[in-house]
Amino acid sequence: MADDENGLIPPGSLTTTTGLLNWVLKKPSEYNIFGSKNVFQAKVLTPPRSTDASGKSVCMVRILDPAMAHMKLLRDPCDISISSDPALVSFWQSLHTKMIIEKAGAASDDLGENDIVDIILEPSGHGNAPYDLQTGKFLKLTEKSSTIDVDTRPKCLSVVAGFDDMGPSVLSGGDAHTGTQLAGLDESDEYVSIFPKNKTVTITPAITNFLQQLQKQILKSEIDTIIVTSGLRTARAQAWTSYNKRLKDGDEALLILYSQKDLVNEALAVENTVEAMAAVYQSQMDRGKYLSKHMRGSGVDFRISNLTPPQWEIITTRANALGVKSFYEESKAGDHIHTDIPSSFNS
Repeated sequence: MADDENGLIPPGSLTTTTGLLNWVLKKPSEYNIFGSKNVFQAKVLTPPRSTDASGKSVCMVRILDPAMAHMKLLRDPCDISISSDPALVSFWQSLHTKMIIEKAGAASDDLGENDIVDIILEPSGHGNAPYDLQTGKFLKLTEKSSTIDVDTRPKCLSVVAGFDDMGPSVLSGGDAHTGTQLAGLDESDEYVSIFPKNKTVTITPAITNFLQQLQKQILKSEIDTIIVTSGLRTARAQAWTSYNKRLKDGDEALLILYSQKDLVNEALAVENTVEAMAAVYQSQMDRGKYLSKHMRGSGVDFRISNLTPPQWEIITTRANALGVKSFYEESKAGDHIHTDIPSSFNS
């Protein structure tokens, strides 16, 4: 019979998906090694931020018990192998536990990244996981990061700092048709952070202007981070999008999505390959024709997989109030929020 650090593993635990999951998460009814324990050590991943006037604040933490799901299943956002990609850091941070600090105090006021704390976890009420890992309560600070050997524990990279090597800042704009790489908008305790999914996301002055205005319309307490998945597209980038759309949703989906049916039909007249459609779109652009707002540098997409439906509504409502056209777009190729930006944002 197999065993692990806790002793023998019950028969069947590693032979079925359910059994394996129950083993990894230590299903309490069959294999609960924690007993009545509810206090765990955790590493602070993000600086605490205030949520209301009462002094309550929150931050993201990583539970350090080797038998818990964080250590078994989730990558450490402070791991140097991913810390150079701010969007990826933000993604992995979001999968960890939100620690609630009920009121300001000498200990909680001094919290920072990589500090070690004790956190109280409540029972989950679910059979396959003993604790609620969505939220926990701050108990006490046990070790400051300044006392930890920096050579033995990697420092968690600031999400904003990770964009320092990505070229021109988002604040500098870029040419209307060539664009520049999108760097993250400055983080603040008050407003939402906006980051690109990777270094390929390109922006224009219109997109820059819109994102700056949108950021000031959404509080950090409403949405922590918005990920931009697409901005300005070249002919080839548009071809990739169309290829995936045709492959997963069918040719008819392009006719439904875009209003310029003549341009769509030109693309549909060729084989569904990136090379073939890129040639079509480049020809159209050379004639001054643009199938998508993205190709003009006046379209931007937001990821929704890290957000809730009410948060989708916050984005579209606040964006539309600025004078753009923002809406949820469903697709087998990837649901997202698309926004058309009018020419007035170029000024």
